[in-house]
Amino acid sequence: MIGNVDLITETPTRPYLRAGVAFQDTFSDKVAPFATLGRHVAFDEGTLEYYVGGVDRPNESHIHLISGARLSLKDGPFAGFQHTGHDVNLYFGWRFGDVSLSVWANERRKPGIAISFAR
Repeated sequence: MIGNVDLITETPTRPYLRAGVAFQDTFSDKVAPFATLGRHVAFDEGTLEYYVGGVDRPNESHIHLISGARLSLKDGPFAGFQHTGHDVNLYFGWRFGDVSLSVWANERRKPGIAISFAR
């Protein structure tokens, strides 16, 4: 589970600054705070978002570089990757208004399903 908020809103001349926490293990209190800088690039068929930042994992003694990109098409499908500081996770899915459903290849483990809510 992940929760985040934009501390600085993206403008044509400035990237967004996003901060949040990720629960490292399901149903645990091990939270990993993170912050990222990112941009959206709009084009006729959709949007490309890319970001870079850092995450402080609770079971490690150093901050990891994280990065990712997501290509979202206007009619709903999207695909992307996220580098978590250890591995690259690939995902694809579909957006239905403010809700999206995606399938993830999680750090060389079994695939996972994510349901996301965005405003």
